Amino acid sequence: MSNPIRFTRRKFLQATAATSVATMSIGSYSRVYGANERVNIAHVGTSGIARSQHVGPFKSLGFGCPCYCDADSGRFGPAAGAYPDAKGFTDYREMYDKHMGDIDAVSIAAPDHHHYPATIIAMMEGKHAYTQKPLTHTMWESRHRPSGHLGHHGDRLHSAE
Repeated sequence: MSNPIRFTRRKFLQATAATSVATMSIGSYSRVYGANERVNIAHVGTSGIARSQHVGPFKSLGFGCPCYCDADSGRFGPAAGAYPDAKGFTDYREMYDKHMGDIDAVSIAAPDHHHYPATIIAMMEGKHAYTQKPLTHTMWESRHRPSGHLGHHGDRLHSAE
């Protein structure tokens, strides 16, 4: 019995490509950054490890920073120098309340016990997060992470690999 419809690899690839394009949502196009757009990142923690592994590298990659936070305002130095127009805060919750609409991602290098709350608040608002280790302190925190958001965990300079 012969098959009257001949389905070649070329037709298969064309159909697959057409289906992929047709199913892409308009919303996904609105989140694509053009060549002239900057990604804005907020820093939670601005000194110590944040100075060498967060603030400096993100600045050198061309990221914008509308705001940053450190519990000790005397340690704003690295972020204030790199981003002179950015606003400094001593509480990340206040920073999130005022600037969540201005940022695309957060970089978290605060004291360990603030890694989970600072990360989860940002991710629940749909922001991407880069967090130093450890992310969590308890099994409950480990099991209650939002899915569907991009989160990256920094571990001993292996993040760039």
